[in-house]
Amino acid sequence: MKKNILLSIFLAFAMFCGAQVPCWDGTVAESYNGGDGTLENPYQIATPQQLALLAQQTNDGTGGNACYILTEDICLNGEGDNINWTPMGYRINGTQYAAFTGVFDGNDHTVSNLYCIASEVYQCTGLFGCTEDAIIKNVIVSDVYLTDGYSSGAVVGYAMNTNISNCNADGHVEANMMAGGIAGYCQVNANASSLIENCVNYSNVITFDYGGGITGYSHGDIVYKKCENYGVIEGEVDCDCGGIVGISKPISINIPLVNCVVEECVNHESAEIIATTAGGIVGRAQLGIINKCANYASITGHLTGDEGFGSTFVGGITGTGGAISNSFNRGNLSAINSSTCDFQEAYIGGITGVDEHNAISSAFNVYSTGNITPPDLSGVPETDYGYANIVGYTFHPDENYYNCFWLDGNGYPACGNEEMQEHPNLPGSCAFTQGSTPTSWVLNEPQYGTTDLLEALNAGSLGQCTWLEDVTGINDGYPIIEMDGESDYQLVGDEWYYEITHSNGTISYQHLVHENDSTINDDKVKVIVKTNTLYDLRTNQTTHEYIYEENNKVYWWNKTLQEFTVLYDFGANVGDEWTITAGNNSVTVHVDEVGYLVKDARWFKAMIISDANDVFSGTVVCGIGHLTSFFPEQLLENKGDFEVEGIRCYWNDDILLYKEDDTDCDAVYNQWHSVDETIANKGFVVYPNPAKDIISISLSDNIECQSVSIYSIYGRLLKSQNDNFETINLANLIPGLYLIKVRMNDGKEFSEKIVVK
Repeated sequence: MKKNILLSIFLAFAMFCGAQVPCWDGTVAESYNGGDGTLENPYQIATPQQLALLAQQTNDGTGGNACYILTEDICLNGEGDNINWTPMGYRINGTQYAAFTGVFDGNDHTVSNLYCIASEVYQCTGLFGCTEDAIIKNVIVSDVYLTDGYSSGAVVGYAMNTNISNCNADGHVEANMMAGGIAGYCQVNANASSLIENCVNYSNVITFDYGGGITGYSHGDIVYKKCENYGVIEGEVDCDCGGIVGISKPISINIPLVNCVVEECVNHESAEIIATTAGGIVGRAQLGIINKCANYASITGHLTGDEGFGSTFVGGITGTGGAISNSFNRGNLSAINSSTCDFQEAYIGGITGVDEHNAISSAFNVYSTGNITPPDLSGVPETDYGYANIVGYTFHPDENYYNCFWLDGNGYPACGNEEMQEHPNLPGSCAFTQGSTPTSWVLNEPQYGTTDLLEALNAGSLGQCTWLEDVTGINDGYPIIEMDGESDYQLVGDEWYYEITHSNGTISYQHLVHENDSTINDDKVKVIVKTNTLYDLRTNQTTHEYIYEENNKVYWWNKTLQEFTVLYDFGANVGDEWTITAGNNSVTVHVDEVGYLVKDARWFKAMIISDANDVFSGTVVCGIGHLTSFFPEQLLENKGDFEVEGIRCYWNDDILLYKEDDTDCDAVYNQWHSVDETIANKGFVVYPNPAKDIISISLSDNIECQSVSIYSIYGRLLKSQNDNFETINLANLIPGLYLIKVRMNDGKEFSEKIVVK
């Protein structure tokens, strides 16, 4: 590896200049260089012998449970030496283990020339063999050589409930099961979580099962943030490999909130991935969120197998699965066939190869520019395959993939499903081409009222990130993501629709809409009109509520006490509490869990809260509110004889972002919005929607229509009409979801989904 050669030259030069770091002779020190093991005064490690003392004490149970800090660089092998390092902590067949349980601060020093061949006892190899409830930070592990282990990582072989931050590694990491540039295996127990942050890998990684630039096997609620990989990741037969994580697996798929997250991570051009299931960021994302990530490397699927069937799944972001958002792939995608099976399958997607079985699989607000090279399947008796710019194969093309864009020109569709070959587009998705400047990119079809790719990406991000123009050319002119920008989880939307139950058992609805802004006590507030519509009683109960947002908190105006109370605290952590007052009543809510809610292919930051009397217990979703009742109705003295039973529809800027169960949200929206009101806001309206046989187009006085076209959700043109827009016949269309496009005389186009009953 070029970096290793340069580093060796540098070390040799340093020796000749009198800056030689004394290397380990295999002995163990009797004491540390100072300190008492507390956080304020950690044990000081200045020599290889003292580092070996920490390993010895960790493994025999006499230490490894305090705070330690490196005060000097450490050399574990001189030139020509191969002294085998004994990792700090061990794990034997999953039944016997000793773990480092303290805090280790590398203090930005380097541990170099770590050489470790696994043994029967030390099956988990790395600087640390096994850690539990530990913190490891600020350490550089250079010129590492690990082999023959069960689980291997330059920093940690087997990490349980361990936070790792600001760690770098380079060298060679190889394992029989799980291999990672930083950690081979990361696991957290139920109701726990870990953070792997600001770690960079340069090591080449080889594995026979799971391999990743940062972690080979990730199990449980683990967040990877701001990590980078430069090393090649190569799997042998039937392996899952990714630039950041080989496989991301939850403790259970039956959990309310997700905390398996890979965010703001990059797999660089040098970091080629070669595996059966290969992804630029995650190989196999069984249940997890991938957000604000970028892949630049070539991804190669290895189709193997000599009996039964062979398969390979290749994706620019994930090989299979994951809730992918606000990410892009710049790497080329291909697969090679070395299988002799009678049945072979290959799926290649610019973003993901294929849906993960019984887990999250979706993508929105992404783009890919990579070329696709399929494997040679000629002569194979039976094959299944799909090659596409976004997803190789999906079970939900109409629901889980949208706002997806790809560079035009390679001849492949957005989705590789066989039934979509003649209808290549996904909802709200299209190809793009070079514009008039090196940093401008033009959509083939308008999205969010624009044909500019950058504008469409920012409109589709929903405040979760900011896309920037590549003015410096670091991304060949394509849009880039502001990695350091904070996500906006505030209440940005303006219309909610809840179900309520009256005391006599009849069901009706509560409607909330952001009507306008006002001012109370110098605070700019949103005016929320809340209508409890009880159709069976022929009455409406309407109130005006006032909220404002500041520092991740939403405040609600208490009309009785004439003061604001905290309604939601979106910045709260597990264990935090806040008190809500309504009238003269109050309730203290406790945060039980914080994570992400995945719904209809989108994900939202969320928390589960509870209170002693279940007044306001439930799930609060950032940007939406409480999923049972936006306000704690049980605290209201004049709430009426009804109970709010839960949200059914939520819109932001007329875009449906959340839908519960089978509610017909289009019909609900039309019920609350008149044709005249919609025309005033949008310039046109399509009605009725849903429709049965006829729809009409109404325009404002200053707009003239040129044509109306109706497409299937797959992008196939079904009907076009150039006049008489007041009556468009739908009688020949089967029930389902369609896209209607309205083109104006000035060249502008607008589109809207319609439902045909």
